[in-house]
Amino acid sequence: MLAGAIQVANSGESSIGQVTLESFHARLQESVEQGNWDKVKLISRFITLLYPIVADQGSGIFKLLHVLLDRAIELQNADSEKRSALGEALYTTVLFNVTYLISAISPSEPASDAVKDTIKELVAKSHEFKVVFNPKTSEILAPWTGDKKPYETKSFVLLLRGAVDNLIETWSLPNFLDIPAIISNNIHKEDAAPTQHVFPAVNVPENIAELAPYTGKDYATPRLFFSIYLPDVFETVPAVGSIDSLVFRDISTDVINHLDFNRKEVARQLITLDLFFDKQTFTEPGITMDRLQELHASNPTDSTWKVEEVALEAVLEGLFKLPDSNFYGSYFHTILIEACIMTPQAIAPVFGRAIRFLYSHLTEMDVELQYRFLDWFSHHLSNFSFSWKWQEWKDDINLPDQHPRKVFMKQLIAKEVRLSYAQRIKDTLPEELQTLLPVSPEEPVFKYLEGDSEYQNEVHKLINLIREAKEKDSYDGLLQEISEKARSLEEEAEDSVDPIKRVIDIVVSTICYLGNRSISHAEVSISRSKELLLEVCPNDYSTAISSVLDYWVDQPFVGLLVVANLVREGVVPPEAYVTAIFEVPKLQPLITSNLGWESLERIAHIAFKTPENKEKFLQEMVSRYEQRITEQEAAQAEDDMDVDSDQERENRRWALWWTKGTVRSLLRKHHSDLSDAIKASVTNDYVKDVIEEVSTL
Repeated sequence: MLAGAIQVANSGESSIGQVTLESFHARLQESVEQGNWDKVKLISRFITLLYPIVADQGSGIFKLLHVLLDRAIELQNADSEKRSALGEALYTTVLFNVTYLISAISPSEPASDAVKDTIKELVAKSHEFKVVFNPKTSEILAPWTGDKKPYETKSFVLLLRGAVDNLIETWSLPNFLDIPAIISNNIHKEDAAPTQHVFPAVNVPENIAELAPYTGKDYATPRLFFSIYLPDVFETVPAVGSIDSLVFRDISTDVINHLDFNRKEVARQLITLDLFFDKQTFTEPGITMDRLQELHASNPTDSTWKVEEVALEAVLEGLFKLPDSNFYGSYFHTILIEACIMTPQAIAPVFGRAIRFLYSHLTEMDVELQYRFLDWFSHHLSNFSFSWKWQEWKDDINLPDQHPRKVFMKQLIAKEVRLSYAQRIKDTLPEELQTLLPVSPEEPVFKYLEGDSEYQNEVHKLINLIREAKEKDSYDGLLQEISEKARSLEEEAEDSVDPIKRVIDIVVSTICYLGNRSISHAEVSISRSKELLLEVCPNDYSTAISSVLDYWVDQPFVGLLVVANLVREGVVPPEAYVTAIFEVPKLQPLITSNLGWESLERIAHIAFKTPENKEKFLQEMVSRYEQRITEQEAAQAEDDMDVDSDQERENRRWALWWTKGTVRSLLRKHHSDLSDAIKASVTNDYVKDVIEEVSTL
């Protein structure tokens, strides 16, 4: 529309068109020289839409598109077996610009046939670009897994190529605004034909890959098309692979990627996308599905596309992008929250449909995406009074404990409690689901100060020493006293815990007790007692970690933050956390839980600050998960017939599913950090296959 306004202004004052083209030519040249290819895409799109005021039948624009296509082909075909991210970015830029070019050409233009031939030649040449689409890469990046996935994920680039091929056959973009007609209606008939201007050649060096590394957000990894609203009786979003679906998605993605400094404007732009296309393209904003079904039954040829669903799919594609989103998840969450605030009546039902679709396909959803879905949905509920139609899911309480839908409900409710408080969440739940509420006392119980504790006197002495910030040597006598008492009680069969473990447990639990008011208090308590911790914890890191999580047993997310602080302070090595969750039976639920996933990523972030810690952490993580998969596979193969109930058998099956999915997600996230030594050490066939898949990224 801005390009159309420039053309109207140019008809009255030709210098406006000249200055615009010169200005954007300079910006385009600068962007090329800087290697800012996202900016090249946006500027070249705008210049393409100015085609009617470019001299010599837009030859300058065609030269630009040809040279960008040449560079794309050169980059990709230099190694036809390896995907070129920059090559794909330039290639799709050219194909989208072909679409915008067609929309900018007036059907009544005398030279339109010659221009059509030129465009067809450009599209024919585009087939020299070899699109590399490795099935293994697609598999590891796809949001869905298994044999019952809702749809096969398709390459965005291949879909675009097919759509543009179809476009030059039909030469029709009925859903685009007829900008040439709008311009014609706004130009005085008595005015002379608008002045055309020369668009100079843009110097695009042959060695563009050396200008700057590709930093774009769309094609750093293979781009896949993500869908939520699958067609039933009628389509509520354009068919996957149609030029409309690809243009809508690309525009929406550009808005999300380039306006991240203003989430409110992003939400506004997305839910008003219909204003920039023909008025017949979308159905009435906010229309209910029941009403839409009635209208479709009476007028089957009318559009049933909902702009809200087009927008939501684009945001969720960004949120669920693998291996990593372009932004923190909270950015996408807040876009959706803002959209819901702006038009609650229109957006809420659309959200409901998306959430039900995702929930119904949890058994096919990638494990990491389940955690992202959990984060988004809990964040969303916290902004809207925690209101949800839980009755729809209440029957899933009878599923096996490890079934993804039951796990999701339990973890969602626990996360809601973290974001609010138990009684408030309880009031929103049906009675059947209230059993999933976690027990959360106001303050953790410190067992060593309870009435029946044998160690009360020693713990009180320890508390005083820590509060007085005594030197490490001041603790030696007390630690010896605790150790001797533990040994004496062990001999009398009154204490079954090893004396070394008992000393660690008392010290670590006491430090947790002194810092239990907040995370910052916990950090101060650890910092103040660091020398003491460095003396006792190396004797058994697993016991130290277990002691923290025992103290915070009713608020495990707090305990995991405290453990991360121990790692950050250098008290516990990063790989020791992985060892602990696999060696200590009561910590093993963390292996395949959202809390465990969050904590692993938190510890990984700390470990990756030094090469040595990174290697040890990754080696321990891969070997431990591999060992668990091997054990679960063996147990399932040997003992399935001995299991007492179908539900227990199902729990075993889903437990293995969770472990495999977690390994898949972890290896994908850290694929570039895996050393050859770690890869060579793998013996499990499943883990080998995943490593082969991630190596294609």
